[in-house]
Amino acid sequence: SSPPTTSITSSGTFDFPANATFFTSFEQGDFPDASGQWATQGDVVWALDSEVAHTGIRSIRSGLLNDGSNIQRNSNVTFTTASDFLGGILHLFVLANVEIPIDDVFYFVNDVFIGNLAGNTDWQPLEIPLRPGDNTVLFSYKYNPIGLDTVPPPSSDAYVGAAFIDDVYIEGIGGSVTSSPVEGGTFIPSTTPSTAAGTTPPTITPAPTTWFPTGVPTPESDETCVEVISDGFESGTFPTPPWTTGGDGEWFIDTAQAF
Repeated sequence: SSPPTTSITSSGTFDFPANATFFTSFEQGDFPDASGQWATQGDVVWALDSEVAHTGIRSIRSGLLNDGSNIQRNSNVTFTTASDFLGGILHLFVLANVEIPIDDVFYFVNDVFIGNLAGNTDWQPLEIPLRPGDNTVLFSYKYNPIGLDTVPPPSSDAYVGAAFIDDVYIEGIGGSVTSSPVEGGTFIPSTTPSTAAGTTPPTITPAPTTWFPTGVPTPESDETCVEVISDGFESGTFPTPPWTTGGDGEWFIDTAQAF
């Protein structure tokens, strides 16, 4: 069957920031790229798309999984950094034109579930802090994610049943770009952050569930820090800060259903 279409169109060209150490808007038509930073897997893989774009004429799009059956299927795309990566903020624009319980989009960083992106009919900016070194960012488009016996029809004519990604870039933390970045999937590593003569770079000791990328001030300073907290509730302790619960029936730990 032919893929669904959408009325969402390009809004021109995207101005990447001057301090971007990597960027791509997929306009060169190179996906997955030869460097291996982008990869795609699943029942149907992601591919370049020329019908829907945040800017320009191209984006990448999840595979078409809604084939009229009720079988659970997935289409994954991953973005990775290498061991010499100094850390930074991954920026991208995502259009998740999906509808629970038909389908959904989940994303993970280094095998940790971060969130889902269902219910967007327009492009949304997304920021993901990345630690220094190896990172794997996974976007998983899932059809029938909760395993219904019968998948209902969409409730809106605007439903597409796909996820799109466009205008991806990284702002490095510390250091500077050694040369002008070139679109197409090549990292331009930042230089080692410099310090004034006779001083020692600060040592950052993160809490067990919190990390602060290299070069970012600690919470004791007056400057802004980047904080990432993850909780899979495997400790069996709930509620604990920052979680609270209230109402007529309070939330509690459940062992019958888990992601």
